[in-house]
Amino acid sequence: MGNYFYSRRIENIDVGTKLYGKLAQRTNVGFLGAFDFADQHGDPWAMHRQDYVTTLSQGFGEGAGASVLAVKRASPREQNTVLGYQANT
Repeated sequence: MGNYFYSRRIENIDVGTKLYGKLAQRTNVGFLGAFDFADQHGDPWAMHRQDYVTTLSQGFGEGAGASVLAVKRASPREQNTVLGYQANT
């Protein structure tokens, strides 16, 4: 599912956060948020660009599991959202 996101496309990061880990024995979570506060007509708090990636996966045993992915990019010029789901049996 990682083919939908390429982190090097995020440029000029002013603030970012990353969270990942296990919520339970077979449940994993991941989150990445990156923000660009480029000067927007003199307003230092105006958001220029936002990028988000969220993943959640749940294992059900012996190779079976499911994952969901959400990728979002938002800027004044473009909006893009990708949602994905994968199941293994």
